[in-house]
Amino acid sequence: MKTKLMSKKRPGDIGQVYIAVDFEAIDVDTWWTFGSVVTRFPEGNMLETFQTGCDRSSHVSSDSATSTFWTKHPDAFDANVKLAGKKSVEEAEQSIVEYIQSIKARFNDFFLISDSPAFDVRILDNMLQRHNQPVMSMRKGGEYMQALCTWSYRLAIMQLIGFRSADLPRLHAALGRLPRPVDAVCSDANSGLLLRHTPLYDACMFTAQYFKVKDVVASRRGRGYLNPSAIGWRH
Repeated sequence: MKTKLMSKKRPGDIGQVYIAVDFEAIDVDTWWTFGSVVTRFPEGNMLETFQTGCDRSSHVSSDSATSTFWTKHPDAFDANVKLAGKKSVEEAEQSIVEYIQSIKARFNDFFLISDSPAFDVRILDNMLQRHNQPVMSMRKGGEYMQALCTWSYRLAIMQLIGFRSADLPRLHAALGRLPRPVDAVCSDANSGLLLRHTPLYDACMFTAQYFKVKDVVASRRGRGYLNPSAIGWRH
């Protein structure tokens, strides 16, 4: 099948729509809960949010690392249990497919982001194919738009300008930019289903971080890179 690349737009263009997706897993390659947020750059307004999950109470994990992870994060584990409820895998998958269909119908020209596309997008694409739907990278008219890894992007940019990823909040604060609505979700989340390691929270968190990195990049266009030592920051 012939495809054509969407070369006229690139991530970061003004008015660009981003769809973030995140899965939480109960085992290797066994998804448990799903969350997604649709935002527009640079405003960071949340155009739509979605989250669901499926009952995995009878699942016996074969991965000790995953089991250990949830043991260390009991509050997030309980929040994911509540989010999943008693929905069957089939019921939850159908709701995700319907959500993706509605998003693609409203925003054909969007960029898909994830902090781990090899996991999140692969699971989502496999799910879509089981329901006879095109994978996320395929758009109307045979257009192809690859998913973007926010984790790799953040790490690469921060290393390029001489900072650690942990320095991003301070570096962004120095720009004097006001918080975006998607930032508020993370800063206000302290109870219920919005906890770290729950899918909607994580989708909002890495979207907010990605936009902050875009701000840093934009601030340096045509002005060279900031010397970290010039403002007294260690890196």
